[in-house]
Amino acid sequence: MAGWQGDLWVAFFRVVRQSSGLVTSRVILKLESDTMSTNRRNQRIGLGLFCFYLLLYSGFVLLMAFDAKRLQGLGPAGVNMAVWSGFGLIVLALVLALIYGWVCGSDSQAESAVESDEDRS
Repeated sequence: MAGWQGDLWVAFFRVVRQSSGLVTSRVILKLESDTMSTNRRNQRIGLGLFCFYLLLYSGFVLLMAFDAKRLQGLGPAGVNMAVWSGFGLIVLALVLALIYGWVCGSDSQAESAVESDEDRS
């Protein structure tokens, strides 16, 4: 399982081995609340990146709809500027996905490092 559900199950099995009912509920609730705040942060980052891309894409569509002559010019390699703009949007979407994965993935790696340090002690 990926994401917070997998983390929750790992914490659950770890706590079951400790066999203390009071500790079980506290650890699971703590992990769930930490993961929920991380999920909210990741959702805000994703929404911000989506809005940024939506703004650029809307501009491209509006330019194509109302001023298509501007994009009919030839760009590098004799290819229409509309094609270059479309490819640019595709590349930008991939870059934004990588940025999201890097920013949001670094949080989960830091959390797993903290958990592994706690397991050793």
